[in-house]
Amino acid sequence: LLLANDTLDKKIKQQSGELINERQLLHNFFMQAPASFCIVKGPQHIYELANEGYLQLVGNRNIIGKPVRAALPEVEGQGFFELLDSVYATGNSFVGTEMPVNIKDETGKLEQVYINFIYQALKNLQGIIEGIIVFAYDVTEQVNARKKVEESEYRFRTLTQSLPQLIWTANTEGIVDFFNTQWYQYTGSTPEESLGNGWTQYIHPQYTDALLAKWQLSLKTGESFTFEFQLRDKEGSYQWFYVTGNPGKGESEAIINWMGTLTNIYQKQKTEVILNYRQALLEEQNEAIQDALFILYTKGNMISFTKHFVDLRRIPEFIIKRKYDDAVFT
Repeated sequence: LLLANDTLDKKIKQQSGELINERQLLHNFFMQAPASFCIVKGPQHIYELANEGYLQLVGNRNIIGKPVRAALPEVEGQGFFELLDSVYATGNSFVGTEMPVNIKDETGKLEQVYINFIYQALKNLQGIIEGIIVFAYDVTEQVNARKKVEESEYRFRTLTQSLPQLIWTANTEGIVDFFNTQWYQYTGSTPEESLGNGWTQYIHPQYTDALLAKWQLSLKTGESFTFEFQLRDKEGSYQWFYVTGNPGKGESEAIINWMGTLTNIYQKQKTEVILNYRQALLEEQNEAIQDALFILYTKGNMISFTKHFVDLRRIPEFIIKRKYDDAVFT
């Protein structure tokens, strides 16, 4: 009997030692975890344990043994204490994502930080809630970085809405991810119809292959490109456009996106055709006139002359070759 008791005592001590070791390992794990971790006990949420990450989050204050409301008075009114109360009362966990909290740093200065966190009810062996386990991550840097990008994108998109050109952006693989309002007004399309590679359906078939070839070459070489082509409007008619595409680069000079403009040059093309036609007609008429004549703008700039006028005045060859001349003849 004594031998059996001795064996039982040894076994109990061994198991107790193993439990202590396991508990110590678990304690060390939480204390060294990269996340902020703490345990609060009772309905007043008294701090029982907090690791280094959590202490840094709360400004390295002496919080152990204090209720959260007394330890962090500046957090009052921001909803966190009420969430602790709710989890303790119901046992339902709460997950917060990028939630802002105004809290004092180590110098006592109030600052806003963003945290991802979990409030998990801590229950004893009988299933009764004794406290709350808190896991938290400080994501302030990530949130601020994302906000800067979002603000930059907002300014860019706001600017593009005020420009007369059609504006586009694409990712590094050449997939178009943005058109400004002017594109949709001109084509009469929707984002679902135009984004991705949908925009190609609005290019005149005669120019589609050449434009795509230039676009793919730029994606391969990283060089800017320009191209003139006809773009279909919402009425089904085609007008001339001049497109530019330029790579956007990050701090390492690596291409991070593409952006460009589409400028309507229909009127320019139309005007050039009319001017060329009128000039050709005028020159043809001048050849048929037997008199020595020339035509001036109201400012005195000569814009045309007959062959007989050239022969009579012996106008130099370099002037004859010019359709418009700034010299004044008397």
